[in-house]
Amino acid sequence: MANNNRARGLGITLIVLLAFFYRGYQLIDQVLIDDEWHAAHQVMMSTPTQIATSFGLADYSIPLTLYYKAIAATMGLSELAMRAPLFIAGLLFAGVATGFAWKRLGANTALAFGALLATSPLLFTYARIARPYGLTVALVPLAIWLYLKWWDRRSAALAVAYVFVAVLATWLHLIVAPMVFAPQVYGLWNLWRTRLHALPWFALAVASGVALVLVVGPPFFMNPNALAEKAATDLPTLTTLWGAAHQWLGVGSHVILVVMLGLACYGAPRVWRAGGPFAQVYALGLALTCAAILLMRPAWVQQPLTFARYLLPIIPVLLLFCAAGIVRLSEKSHANAATTALTASLVAATIVTTPMQEILRAPQQYASHSWFHFDMRRHKNPIREHMSVVPISPLWQALVPEKNGNVTIAAAPWSLYSFDAEHPLWQRIARQKLIPASGEGLCTTWDGGHPLPGKGLALRNFAYLANDDDLRAKHIDLVVLRKPIHHPRRMPGVPMPDLAACASNLTMRFGPPIMEDAVIQVFDLRPRYSQMKSAS
Repeated sequence: MANNNRARGLGITLIVLLAFFYRGYQLIDQVLIDDEWHAAHQVMMSTPTQIATSFGLADYSIPLTLYYKAIAATMGLSELAMRAPLFIAGLLFAGVATGFAWKRLGANTALAFGALLATSPLLFTYARIARPYGLTVALVPLAIWLYLKWWDRRSAALAVAYVFVAVLATWLHLIVAPMVFAPQVYGLWNLWRTRLHALPWFALAVASGVALVLVVGPPFFMNPNALAEKAATDLPTLTTLWGAAHQWLGVGSHVILVVMLGLACYGAPRVWRAGGPFAQVYALGLALTCAAILLMRPAWVQQPLTFARYLLPIIPVLLLFCAAGIVRLSEKSHANAATTALTASLVAATIVTTPMQEILRAPQQYASHSWFHFDMRRHKNPIREHMSVVPISPLWQALVPEKNGNVTIAAAPWSLYSFDAEHPLWQRIARQKLIPASGEGLCTTWDGGHPLPGKGLALRNFAYLANDDDLRAKHIDLVVLRKPIHHPRRMPGVPMPDLAACASNLTMRFGPPIMEDAVIQVFDLRPRYSQMKSAS
């Protein structure tokens, strides 16, 4: 027994370390992108009461945003502080899920499952984005497990823990409500089947309902249009489901997807038998979530990525099925090394056939950009097609000939919408550290696409062109300004910033551009800072 516990502990530790190094790679250098700004804007512009009483027309998670507001009011809110809860939850989930599988399905299945879980591209993404999905995917199975334990033991502590986890998960993201409250449907069915005493079930149902109303009721009643305007618009299709399968299993190849689905089907019966009531409740929760999606018809759910993240808790199920299928196939073939070889092959496939191979190059500060994760199938990603018409200056190739990653570039303008921010394309060519920059207070006024100085944000990977101290503190070597360009597919009504006034100011402060063409201007800040250092 001691040896088994030691082996399990070592195996879980290895999986957590794999998840830590894989998901933590370049994490501290990632910039805020897309929907992460919704919460940042609430931190800048809203009071805690306003945050707690509205879901917002632009999505943000209320409890996460309240946490961000508290951090901003104390030490200043950084990108890492925004993502830390998601990253930590992902690590804990990888370890706990591996231990869960080890106990029920054995070491081989657990280790294969843990490796697939730790390297899942979509879970990689949502462990590194300041959005609630990475938290809810961990809280959902925890809520189910707590309820089933309570059902067996009728412990008050387990009841309180279940209510807390279920309500928190729903408050983080409403779409998980069918998952975390599915155990109560299971309990009701058991009452009907066994004629057990209904009072404990009823008391827990009322307690969880009251707690949910306390946190979700105010934004529902005080700002009902915030959700209504995002519902009854779209429906998933078969094409959506096929694209979502690529997202869930983390592969861009149709062939590899079919192989993984085949392994999942082969392993599913073994997992189902070992899962017992937990598996039954989990399946019920997924079915109820699908029904809720079809009933609510949320905006953009026809997109594979949107549908995939609404059903994100299906990922560990599919990966566990795959792991069980791998082990079952290895047992049939009597090849002891087959499990390791097949698992390693699938992990490699998630890198080679998806944008992960681009994300894992250094430097890469835009891993959350829609260029990479909007679709695991690169040829199906509409963002890539949208950005293909944007002119890219040939100067990016000549900018830093050594291409050794030792130069830091601040590039402007920066768009709130990643599909209008070409920074990852520029970085791919220049191969240097490249952060967004704002002309706010210098040549532009705030338009919502960047943080306001002095509003509680302390972003490491964002520069203010108006502030010499900020540029120097972030070790900016070069400033690149993109000139206004013609973009035939740009979102209507979103103006292209004209940074001509910024160029004039930068010329006065740092001298004329060292490079310029029809698309960009490049300013070298290093001589000015060297002079200042010598003078001091």
